[in-house]
Amino acid sequence: MTTKNWAAKRKARFLSRCIHDIGAYAPNCAAGVDPNTILDKTKQPYRRICTNPEATIPCDKRELPTEADYEAHLQKVLADLNRMAKIREAIIATGQQQGRIDCPCCDGKVRFSIASNGHVAAACSTDGCARWME
Repeated sequence: MTTKNWAAKRKARFLSRCIHDIGAYAPNCAAGVDPNTILDKTKQPYRRICTNPEATIPCDKRELPTEADYEAHLQKVLADLNRMAKIREAIIATGQQQGRIDCPCCDGKVRFSIASNGHVAAACSTDGCARWME
């Protein structure tokens, strides 16, 4: 799959998912709707209108994101990835397998460990800064 096709597919998926959806296993969506009440069981696997526009069970609280929402989402993802890359670079520069460093993106402290295969797990003490495991 080319990058262009992948990007178009991701965008279409984002734009067809209800803004209130917080996952199939949550007791209710952000709008208070029980996902089990809008489950289309006419085909396997079962589909929810929240995430699959082909589902036939309607939901009056369904709201779709706008193009502007998608662009804001992309900008947030890019900012998150840039922050992670900057922190990862600082972690690798220490030469240590585990420890703590000052976060190069905020005033927090980053706990990290590097596995034997080179994968990094890190978490900044500042909420919303960065946290990941490769």
